[in-house]
Amino acid sequence: MKRSTWKYLLVTAIVLVAALFMPLSIRKSTVENPPLTLRCVIDLKGEPVRGLTVGMNKIILREFADDHHLELEFITPADSTRYLDSLRDGTVDLLVMYRADSLHADGFISTIPYRDSTVWVLREDRGREVRLLNNWIAQMNGNGGIGKIGKTYLRRVGSSLTSISPYDHIVKQNANALGWDWRLLSAIIYHESKFINESCSDKGAVGLMQIRNDNYSVDTLLDPAVNVSIGTKYLSYLSNMFADRGADSLECLKLTLAAYNCGEGNVLKCIRTAEDLGVDPTRWDSIVSIIPQVPGFHGKQTIAYVREVLDTYDEYAEVYPR
Repeated sequence: MKRSTWKYLLVTAIVLVAALFMPLSIRKSTVENPPLTLRCVIDLKGEPVRGLTVGMNKIILREFADDHHLELEFITPADSTRYLDSLRDGTVDLLVMYRADSLHADGFISTIPYRDSTVWVLREDRGREVRLLNNWIAQMNGNGGIGKIGKTYLRRVGSSLTSISPYDHIVKQNANALGWDWRLLSAIIYHESKFINESCSDKGAVGLMQIRNDNYSVDTLLDPAVNVSIGTKYLSYLSNMFADRGADSLECLKLTLAAYNCGEGNVLKCIRTAEDLGVDPTRWDSIVSIIPQVPGFHGKQTIAYVREVLDTYDEYAEVYPR
């Protein structure tokens, strides 16, 4: 393709992006000189270390804006409960929210998530824009771009960080009883509930560590101390079960994490299948390679869970003191 053709396509793409994010009323009246400003609000209440989370998302948004030649304007409505109203009435173009919160917002549409929990929300009549955003987020998720932004930002601000979540004291106490690094236990809780104590799954799992236990009421399971204690005891049980199954301590940990996500029965079935196929059953990566052949177990979510928990633990270990 000729260079002039590439140049034409690039200019066309820039104009299209500018038009997509231009309010309809402005789009009609200023076609010759469209504004290139994307007005954003970040509403991540309930996330740990709010300043850290907000700052990281600002960098991700700036990366998107730079890629599409847009200017960014961050808006903070006076009352946080009016963020969706601001999006609805066109005062802002894009709202950054926690994924679970966005599911309860009628009249809006969310992008695919990034960093497991965050989505961008637009009005439901902006479907074309959401497709554009989804393509960019998918690309950044796929090539590790968002993860690199996160790790760089964590390293940069790490010296000023002392707390991962409001539940550090509970996590540390239970991690000590388990003999684990508290930052590892924190990483598990992050991927279970994003530190949102009121989290409830559609399968009945409750609280910080997403516990299902018929011996306790929901109110009891929503007590952070009780929830983390039960979750830690289950991790101890799994850790003992797989203590001699892995090639080393890291491989045993991976098997334990996998079992916490999908149940020990599924992990044992994977190990047996690996043995039957002549694949090393003591290494998680080898087991992953044969999971498609394990009857009745898909495993995609579990594979991602193990990887993401360990990645988050590495991030925490870089910036939070032990």
